[in-house]
Amino acid sequence: MRELILPQLAPREPTVSVVTYVRNACGTISKALESIVNQDYPYLQLVVVDGASTDGTRDIIARYADRIAVFVSEPDSGPLEAATKGLALVTGDIVLFVMADDWLVEGAIRRLADEFLRHPTCGIVSFGARIETQAEAGAQIVLERYGYENRLDLRNLLGIPLTAARAWRRELMDIIGGLDPHYPAAHDREWFMRAWIAGVSTAEINDILYIYTQHAGSTTLGGDPRRIIAYLEEHVGLAGMWLRYVSGEEAAMVRDWRRLQLKEGLLIALRLKSIGLIGHWLVLALARDPAAASDALKYCLRRLLGMAT
Repeated sequence: MRELILPQLAPREPTVSVVTYVRNACGTISKALESIVNQDYPYLQLVVVDGASTDGTRDIIARYADRIAVFVSEPDSGPLEAATKGLALVTGDIVLFVMADDWLVEGAIRRLADEFLRHPTCGIVSFGARIETQAEAGAQIVLERYGYENRLDLRNLLGIPLTAARAWRRELMDIIGGLDPHYPAAHDREWFMRAWIAGVSTAEINDILYIYTQHAGSTTLGGDPRRIIAYLEEHVGLAGMWLRYVSGEEAAMVRDWRRLQLKEGLLIALRLKSIGLIGHWLVLALARDPAAASDALKYCLRRLLGMAT
């Protein structure tokens, strides 16, 4: 696999563009924005894209008007359109997302800027992240991963990619393209996989700089089975595309991952007791990985029998 080396970053403090997109998140948006505007870094561009919220989110955002470089509030079709819109507005040397229900730790932006200066041809810097769920007893840690565990490699991209725990050079979007509109649910995973396939140069910060919040309304961590099954179907399609670029052990990893997506998708369809979905996933398994179809059915039966006992 070739290595993609970007032009050297100018030897000055880089401008960092943070994109936050939101719709109806009045309970969390203030903490997210506070974590950005309170960063001790002078060259910061904050871009906020609101999908025409109706719950008071826009009023909260207005409190930060003097710290927001670009604010857009208009209807959109969902996260993919909002993210694409935000990325089109950034002007910084370095770009990252901060989701509306997450936050950055103190000093995160300066740490990122310094790391890119230490690696001036680097395209992506990964860093540590934590997933927390809020409970009456306080925050409970669901997952904690340090930077060396979150490096941009195939194993992480096929697992839990923690895509918000990565920052990238803006030029990289000109080279490999923007978010793919064919993947409304898995667009971030697809983009970072595309960067990995291109051989982008990477670096890591071991400390935890980003905190995810897991809650019922979360798009990616909420546990809604219909949202999950949409991700799984996109993953099956992505695996077929990625198999064109990998071989040997890496291809085996992608095929195993695709088989797992097919199994989990069929299991969710069975749980939902949807004849249409069950038929759809059986056809999908037969078309994409015929050997996986019987394995998937056996897997689902074992899981269902185990839940019934």
